[in-house]
Amino acid sequence: SSGDNYIISTGSRYPDTWESMSILVYNFDENVGRSLRKIHTENDLLRIVRNYDEEIEFLVRCNGLSGKFRILKYRLEKDNLMKKITDSINPKDSESRRDILLDKFLASPNVSMSTYTSSDILSVRTTFKGMGAELILIDKI
Repeated sequence: SSGDNYIISTGSRYPDTWESMSILVYNFDENVGRSLRKIHTENDLLRIVRNYDEEIEFLVRCNGLSGKFRILKYRLEKDNLMKKITDSINPKDSESRRDILLDKFLASPNVSMSTYTSSDILSVRTTFKGMGAELILIDKI
């Protein structure tokens, strides 16, 4: 399934046993999509990311799913994107190893893992303020 701001996929086919699902949620609108296709420099990209402040809430409710599930989330937020682009535009020559490591952490996606036990409805919720994306991997365990 897909729509504005999301793509949901699974390798399972009804009525086969459901084993996993992948959800990609992204926060930018049609106007930003057109602007992204026209950028010429990293500064153009930084301006688009910096100026996009719209909010989105996304909720997936899967009825009829019971059991224990592992939910792994890879989340790239506005601040991560801006840090990565800024570091690319203005690389620092003399930094300590600690500063280099810190910069990598700040520009990297946030990763979290949890388990969830469902008795009939599996719900996953995410929210964004500003440009970002989240990949949610759900596996039955």
